[in-house]
Amino acid sequence: MEYSFKKNSLLAHLVQKLQKLTGAVFSWLAEKQFRLSDLFILGVYLSVVGWGSWKHEPWSDEAFPWLIARDADWRTFLQILFTNQDKHPGLFYLILRPFASAGFPYFTQSIINLVFAVTAAFIFLSRAPFSRIFRYLFLFSFFMVYEYAVIVRTYMLSVMLIFLMAAFYPKRLAHPILYTVLVLLLLYSDYMCLGLGVGLTIAFAVEHWERVQTEWKIKSAFLIMAANAIFILWLGHSLPRDHFQYGEPLLPFQMKNLLMPFANAFSPFSELNANYPRLIVTLAISAGSLIVFLTFMALIGKLIPVMIFGISMSELLLIFSFINAGDYRHHGFILFTVIFVLWIASAYPEKVPAFFREPEETFGEKSRKLKTSAVTMIGLLLFLGLQNIFYVYVLESYWLFSGAKPMAKAIQTVDKEEKIFKQGFVIVAKHKKSIGLLPYLPGVKFWNPCTGDFPKYYKVNRELASCDTLPLDQAIQRTKSHFGDISKVLFLFEAPLPFASDQEYYYERVVSVEKAIFGYMFERFYLYRVYSLPALKNMYIDHMKSEQQKHSKGTSG
Repeated sequence: MEYSFKKNSLLAHLVQKLQKLTGAVFSWLAEKQFRLSDLFILGVYLSVVGWGSWKHEPWSDEAFPWLIARDADWRTFLQILFTNQDKHPGLFYLILRPFASAGFPYFTQSIINLVFAVTAAFIFLSRAPFSRIFRYLFLFSFFMVYEYAVIVRTYMLSVMLIFLMAAFYPKRLAHPILYTVLVLLLLYSDYMCLGLGVGLTIAFAVEHWERVQTEWKIKSAFLIMAANAIFILWLGHSLPRDHFQYGEPLLPFQMKNLLMPFANAFSPFSELNANYPRLIVTLAISAGSLIVFLTFMALIGKLIPVMIFGISMSELLLIFSFINAGDYRHHGFILFTVIFVLWIASAYPEKVPAFFREPEETFGEKSRKLKTSAVTMIGLLLFLGLQNIFYVYVLESYWLFSGAKPMAKAIQTVDKEEKIFKQGFVIVAKHKKSIGLLPYLPGVKFWNPCTGDFPKYYKVNRELASCDTLPLDQAIQRTKSHFGDISKVLFLFEAPLPFASDQEYYYERVVSVEKAIFGYMFERFYLYRVYSLPALKNMYIDHMKSEQQKHSKGTSG
């Protein structure tokens, strides 16, 4: 009897301890306050993204900003920025300019992007008004830990500025000039942020209209923001006339272009994995659409956040539906818009719209539940996506993302062994994706058989882009017509030659990078060296004579 009593007491004590421990864990996961222990997670984030950046092979789109910053003189540099040549505003290029022009290595671009990523992660981890478990999940989501952080484009800079703006938002009236600077930086970071920047500008005027009219500092801030928003809109509304995409018509409306962004923003692997069943894609679209709807309903009692949300979402969906359907990297800005408005909404009290006609307490409770539902759904989708992120990092470890880097190393090896460029060798490259090699080959220029010169590969015009579809044999023929003797030519092609020789030359494939490319599978490269047939015949005769002499000496010995 006594033994049984002690046993039950011990069991009850253990259950009580377990309940307290479970409660403490749940309380810690739900906590919104930042603690120094959270810096450990930031260190893990830095380690993961840093390792991914080190393993990543940049592709041609990542090479464009670096080459623009490195090779363009100031006149050309500004012309590219102010004519929308690379289809992005100029802030990211201006940041790269001093490093690239000073001769820093190409990997510097990845380090700069890593700084943006860690800064954004720290701001989110320390200032975002979400539970600890959500903040942790968000840091290791696809866009934060890979797509924007490892692949270097303008997007991580935009995310950092979005989070910086959200953290600074409560102080916008106390420091209107600094707030204006942040809005301007956001506008110049990426066109995907134009709607958010316009929304912030209009909201600033609506919220403080009396002060805009009477206080010169507030009025100046609004006018500067509005003028720059109009300028960015004008800057991005068209492409220069010689751009290879100039004059393309608006997209015909397709429901897919309107719906897929909702799936890709919260479940990007629904597009990445073409083998997903249609049911999974449909569920991803439904879940993403529901999150956006819940966010809107949660904000309906807060005029300013819902206004900002509506303007930003309208710009993004307008782009995706009629201008550029984009893919998951563009659609991710829907997720960051949702996070931004839910973040700043905490700075506004609930105000029941007249048409709801219900007590403020009841309405506020419903809004909080809607917000909790939206955040919970986002967190659940982020959790389900963790396995896919692990898969992508495995691919980065064992497969090539692009063939540009290994092909550039192969060319450097050939040059190191034979000093080919000192001998006057020329690389002939007809495909614009060959730009991916140039950051690794400073001083080396590629001759183009369509333009007939050594083109500025950071200005992809129609003439240069037309070479992408030029047949390989025609590219060789144009090279012969220009150079005459092509025995000092290295052909860099995007596909293997269908023949080994013609009537004049033999084409030896020196190296190729064509296998295990998982990111941009069209960035495969084949390098061919050219030998004239008479010279090759003489080389063969000389080789045979040398072998005979060796044989004769060996016999006489």
